[in-house]
Amino acid sequence: MKDLTKITENRWLISWIVSAAIFGVMMLTLGTPKTFALWGINTTSPNFLDARGITSAIESYRLGKDPLVENPQDPLGRPLNYPRVWLGLSQLGVDQTHTALIGHGLICLFLLGLLVFPPPDLDWLGIGLMLPAAFSPAALLGMERGNIDLLMFFLTAIGIAGVAAGKPARRAMGIVSVMLGFILKLYPLFALAILIDESKRLFLRRIIWISVVAGLYVFLTRHDLVLIFQATPKATGLSYGVNVMWMELAEHSRNLGIVARLLAWITIGIAAGLIWVGHRRGLGELHGISIRNKSLIAFRAGAGVYGGT
Repeated sequence: MKDLTKITENRWLISWIVSAAIFGVMMLTLGTPKTFALWGINTTSPNFLDARGITSAIESYRLGKDPLVENPQDPLGRPLNYPRVWLGLSQLGVDQTHTALIGHGLICLFLLGLLVFPPPDLDWLGIGLMLPAAFSPAALLGMERGNIDLLMFFLTAIGIAGVAAGKPARRAMGIVSVMLGFILKLYPLFALAILIDESKRLFLRRIIWISVVAGLYVFLTRHDLVLIFQATPKATGLSYGVNVMWMELAEHSRNLGIVARLLAWITIGIAAGLIWVGHRRGLGELHGISIRNKSLIAFRAGAGVYGGT
């Protein structure tokens, strides 16, 4: 009876179940195209194009091609723009017939990640902010494409939950989860901002061995990273980052582009200065903020990934 009461008091769990159920019913009754159309997203054919970029690359790999250079099995002829480790799935017999299974699995992992990292005592205001973000057009576009970022979100959520638990074994599991994301798509490494709450000695020790592992991985895959960068689309309409604003404005006015680029780098400088001041003054420990606060750890992960990328 006490366990049932505890569950019913978990507002986020109840909200998650209701939201996931509604979304699942919509997918089953309306169908995928009509469901995504409600968010203004047009479905593509073939489906799950981002996940298909990997499954098609595996087929090209079996044909003796280097899919990072040439991927003839891809319906759009796109070279693979993910680390070569993904080609290891060829040992499991994966091909394009498994794309839909992988795409739906990624959606489930994303939804599961939403359940894992928020604190159970999330208030109604927090829930009111979380749900529109979780089911925003950007998130739904990732679902429709079967984007690998859905898996990165899940691995980061595991990392947050592990670090927030505080126990050494779970904390280690959280770090390993984030490092796995790094191996699969590099940028989750920035989510290791979740370790900031550790003592300076332990933090330094972890950062040293993580840097060694990450540096070795980057060195061994340096030639692939060049190919991945070249194959990754850089359209401003679907991208974000320090370059997007000035590149977009530069298409309309060269002078506006120069000003926007300058403002972007000034903003980065100000942000770096604020981070340094905050570190020097220990602002994270003011106002009784607990270093084990799950929301704060999640914020650090998100800020690390967004700022880093």
